[in-house]
Amino acid sequence: MKYLKSPIFKVGAKYGLFSGVMSIFILWVFVWLGQNPLYEMNFLVLEVILLGIFVLFAIKEFKDRHGMGELRFWQGMSTGFVVYLTTAIVFTPGLWLFLTIEPQVVAEYIQMSYQYQVDNEEMQVERMGRELYEKGLKELKSVRNQDLLLSGFLKKLFLGMFITPLISLILRK
Repeated sequence: MKYLKSPIFKVGAKYGLFSGVMSIFILWVFVWLGQNPLYEMNFLVLEVILLGIFVLFAIKEFKDRHGMGELRFWQGMSTGFVVYLTTAIVFTPGLWLFLTIEPQVVAEYIQMSYQYQVDNEEMQVERMGRELYEKGLKELKSVRNQDLLLSGFLKKLFLGMFITPLISLILRK
């Protein structure tokens, strides 16, 4: 429990909370703009930028307020970890609520993804083979909310694992 009182946890959790709430807000903005956030690449780009900004601010705050202007790599990594884990934990229930309120987004996502696969059949078959292509089409039709929730949670974690070391290295100077 003493870890919950550490500056790394406090700073990281604060920025992770803001990041998670902003991610949920962006989901709704995309729908209001008539776009499907589950399918649009722009949503992923915004997620990367948003998470990067919040990890940057958290590590910078830790360095300036608690590290006396110095930052060890492990401190940056730990702060970033708390940010992206908190972001994922806050975002996932928000995504569940979003998918519950806007079920047509999932159906639209499945339809758009299926159409993309069909339109690019030749390229997909060449890349992965006929058997995997057909299996993927079949599985795509059975995508459930739970699949999208897991995907959203893991996406936040993987983005954070990619972004945090870069920012930690940059801010060490």
